Parts: sequence; C-alpha cells; structure tokens
Amino acid sequence: MTEHRLKSTELNYLAIASGQRRVDPRLNDRNFQPGDRVTFVRYDPETKAEGKEVSAVLTHIGVFGPNLFTSDAKLQGEYVLLGLSRPTDAVLIPPSGAIALKSWTESFAAIERGGRVDLRARDKPFKLGTAILYQEYAAVEAAPENRFYTGRVAARQVKRVTPWTPTAHYTPAQLKEHGVAVLGWKGLEQKL
Repeated sequence: MTEHRLKSTELNYLAIASGQRRVDPRLNDRNFQPGDRVTFVRYDPETKAEGKEVSAVLTHIGVFGPNLFTSDAKLQGEYVLLGLSRPTDAVLIPPSGAIALKSWTESFAAIERGGRVDLRARDKPFKLGTAILYQEYAAVEAAPENRFYTGRVAARQVKRVTPWTPTAHYTPAQLKEHGVAVLGWKGLEQKL
C-alpha cells in the first residue's frame, strides 16, 4: 500500500470530505493502485495556503478509454478516475442557511462533549430549527489577542431560543462586576 498526498480545491475538497464525491479524476503520474491511501489537502490556489485534510482508500482505478470525455489521443491513459472509499473523518457540510459562529477553545470543547446551552447576543436570526456551525478559534499563548481558526467545526441545530435582556433583571454595574453564568443541568431523582 502506498500513501499519496493530493491538493484539492475548496469545492472538490468539501465534496470528497463529506463523502458526496466518490470519484476523483487525476493525472496518472503516481502509479495509483487499489488499496492505496490518499490524503486530500484543502488548497487555495490563489494564496497557496493548505488547510484541513481528509483520507480515503482507493477502491478502484478507472482508465479513460478511447473517445471518453476527450478525443485527444495524447490524453488517453494520462488521466485516471480514482474510486474512493468513504473518508476516514467525514466533514460535515452544513445545510444552506446555516449560521457560522466563532467558538473559543473552551466553549468548543464543551460543545463537543455534548453541552446543550450557549449564551449569545441576539445579533443573528436564531429560530427553532436553525443550523449552527460552530468554528473553533484558539489563541496564541504568547499573544492571546491573536486568535486563529483551527479548522475544527461542530454542527448543531437550535431546539430552543429563550430571549433574555439581562438589564431587566440586573443593573449594568452588577453585570460588569459578576458577569453572567450559563447553567446547564439535568434532573435529580428524588428518593422517598
């Protein structure tokens, strides 16, 4: 088994990473074989930046036959269709209209562990059923003001929206001094 690392532009990467695209045409310059592992790297050709990666196994290799997609005899045999298994770490593609929210590392970890509450400013059209795509942002320890996107995401769907105006219950001075706590809870069984 050989391992291959291939760059893939945004739309192609997302289609492969989500498992929606199971065939990828490539120049046959690496002696691809069924059973080889391919790591697709998200790539921006304008900035030359590389990003998140996802791996799949080659299930089969399709060869362009005569007059298939092109009549140029020079291209015959130069390109192959890579048949792909489902990716090892599938990427979630949020539905159209999803709201992307930044989430600092500590909050993102709570969301991944199954946290069921999030306190946010009502500056987005949150409503029942809205898809939320949380994007993890981390800080450089030497300069915490320099936050950066880690590439990790978690998708959730809004089950409840409870509007709240904190100054209706607390003075601005109390809020400034004590902040706000978001409590998540589970029911307690009472034994009689």
